[in-house]
Amino acid sequence: MIVFSSIKLEQALAASSLPSWEKAKYIIFIIILYSLSGPLYVLTPSFGAKPPIWHSLTSLVSTILVILFTYFGAKKCYQTNKGIDDTDFVGRFAALYMPMTFKLIAIMLLAMVLAALIIYSSAFDKGTRKNSFVYFIDITGPVSTYLFYIYLNRSFRRLGILINETNKNS
Repeated sequence: MIVFSSIKLEQALAASSLPSWEKAKYIIFIIILYSLSGPLYVLTPSFGAKPPIWHSLTSLVSTILVILFTYFGAKKCYQTNKGIDDTDFVGRFAALYMPMTFKLIAIMLLAMVLAALIIYSSAFDKGTRKNSFVYFIDITGPVSTYLFYIYLNRSFRRLGILINETNKNS
């Protein structure tokens, strides 16, 4: 993976010498960088009361799981695409990623509203409510990422069926 030299990367792209999995790693890398933005607050100076260590640890574990699920989920999608016709993985990944993201956002917003209602109606004090919601968010990150890639891979499989049907008919 060419990380620092734009010129070398441009030359490799122009020569079509980067395999699709190498191109896919650039997308995965960006997604992983964005997922790291949450727990970085642990490393920054804070003002006021520091959160309990358990908050930081659950956030760290959550982030590590999201990164692992992202990498292996994207790799599974790549392998599924390779089994279809091994072409245009990056374009397909980017295109199929969009509707899946909107569906996930809608589902997660609903889950967060429901969780907030349940937590705030059942927890007695403000501290318990806040802690419960923080832990809920930390748990849903890896779970939603795992489910996201399961459904994204299903989308790749459906695409493969459609491509095979189209090839048979032509």
